[in-house]
Amino acid sequence: VLDGDGEGFYIAFQQVGDRKSGKNRLHIDVDVDALERAVDEAEQLGARKIGGVVDTDDDPFQVMADPAGTEFCFITG
Repeated sequence: VLDGDGEGFYIAFQQVGDRKSGKNRLHIDVDVDALERAVDEAEQLGARKIGGVVDTDDDPFQVMADPAGTEFCFITG
């Protein structure tokens, strides 16, 4: 994850053999510019939507799950 100056940090994900068996121990919100585009790209990589877009008084978000079932959200704002 880099900011406009090229500074930032990296997040690495590792595949494990065990399937998810309970709630996430960590939940990641990914701030995106275009919610629909992010969802489409994630689905092409094997993620799936959990329900529809949640459109609250704040910014809309979409709950997603990776192929192993680990949940994360795309948020805007």
